[in-house]
Amino acid sequence: MMQESVQNALVVSHGGAIRNFQRFWHPEDKDLIPDRLYNCAVLLFDFDTDTNRFTLTDVFNPNYQGS
Repeated sequence: MMQESVQNALVVSHGGAIRNFQRFWHPEDKDLIPDRLYNCAVLLFDFDTDTNRFTLTDVFNPNYQGS
């Protein structure tokens, strides 16, 4: 992410691994993400090169039915 030539990165993994990434960078984002993150979920993050931090900006969780 720190290379000038990098504009976008796509990371594909299982819902649990993506959830762990989200919890590491944004454990406080419970309102944006429901209890369960399914394998088809998409989380959109921005990366700030000044602070070296990811910011969660959007969530698409198509299989979530609500509680």
